[in-house]
Amino acid sequence: MAAPIDIGNTRMHFFQWHDEELLESLEESELQEALTLIEAAIQQKHHSFEAKYNLMNQPEGVERKPVRVYVDGCFDMMHSGHFNALRQARKLGDILVAGVHSDDEITRAKGMPVLNNEERMALVKACKWVDEIVFDTPYNPTVELLDKLNCDFVAHGDDIGPTYAEVMEAGRLKVIKRTEGVSTTDIVGRLLLMTKDHHDHRHNSGDSPNSSSRGFHRCPSVDAIQDAGQQPFMPTTMRISQFANNKTPKDGDVVVYIDGSFDLYHPGHVRLLEMAKAMGDFLYVGLHHDSDINEIQGANYPVCTLHERALCVLSCKHVDEVVFGTPFEVSADLISLLNINIVVDSTDLKVMKNLSDEERELETKKFFAVPIEMGIFHRMDEQGQKAHSTQEVITRIVDNRLNYMKKYEKKAAAEAEYRAGYVHVAEQ
Repeated sequence: MAAPIDIGNTRMHFFQWHDEELLESLEESELQEALTLIEAAIQQKHHSFEAKYNLMNQPEGVERKPVRVYVDGCFDMMHSGHFNALRQARKLGDILVAGVHSDDEITRAKGMPVLNNEERMALVKACKWVDEIVFDTPYNPTVELLDKLNCDFVAHGDDIGPTYAEVMEAGRLKVIKRTEGVSTTDIVGRLLLMTKDHHDHRHNSGDSPNSSSRGFHRCPSVDAIQDAGQQPFMPTTMRISQFANNKTPKDGDVVVYIDGSFDLYHPGHVRLLEMAKAMGDFLYVGLHHDSDINEIQGANYPVCTLHERALCVLSCKHVDEVVFGTPFEVSADLISLLNINIVVDSTDLKVMKNLSDEERELETKKFFAVPIEMGIFHRMDEQGQKAHSTQEVITRIVDNRLNYMKKYEKKAAAEAEYRAGYVHVAEQ
């Protein structure tokens, strides 16, 4: 066994990890402690911390000034790329300050957003990596703004434009890795490929009204975006672990379960998740398979894949854990496996269409027959049921197709330029 080495204020030993006898002799608590120390060592060795703040050599007894990181954006149609940027930015310091541009500022700079001020603020506020929010920030961050907010530097993806010239020249910009395969431009492009009657499964090719064809209904006038999605989102186990909370319910916790598609993550989802979490101590969110959603909701859904949807939900501070590929009908096995105490009504998240009260009640009884019989089913109040929907977001884009087409074409050109000159950047 080697001599101990210092890691911050802790001490650990290097073991011969292939020594099975030694590992078997350790208690689970000792192994967990070793794992914690190793994770701390990895964190302290991380180049972004060590290079700027020299954490390994902090004098004892000297309190380090909290590092405040500033990140700004429109945060419109937030997706896993936004949340991964916020996650990386938060790792660069101790406090993450998010600057949210106003509708007017966004429209002036790049065209009108899909979501309004309040909706975009709600999404950023619910992100577990954001500590403070500042509204109506300028599109071009300045040194004066950083000083006013007491921020040390700006964090931005490697697709940096001239808007960050001032802070870059002042040495107060840190570059983080942009998430490949997903962007607001890409998601809006997927929606622009839909027609106004994209819920109608009938095709010009002569399909009958009862046809089960599930192909996307494309708008014939959007030739410029037919190649959308050429750079597909490719999730990794590391990315999922980076977003995960690594939590399990404690003894005595009231475990709450809500499920659905959670497609095109929006403020209505945040509100439902907040209300669900308030019912107990630990919130599981079940996400349905893409194929199951497609079967129930129709040809154009889901717009986002299972893994894209999972990362968005995991970024929410109200969510403790996500369960992949849950069935539409909540079963006794699922309730038993997760030790669920409360199942929350999510009929509207599952069906995604306007229903009469009678139709909705029939769907609810089908999806939640078991928890209703067990007496653990909880209906959302009127405020929860009226939370605006994924369909509402889609309708805004479809109804303003021409405006978003112009914006898309401009952004798509910038995306292509970025990909052409791409240089690898290490992820935080």
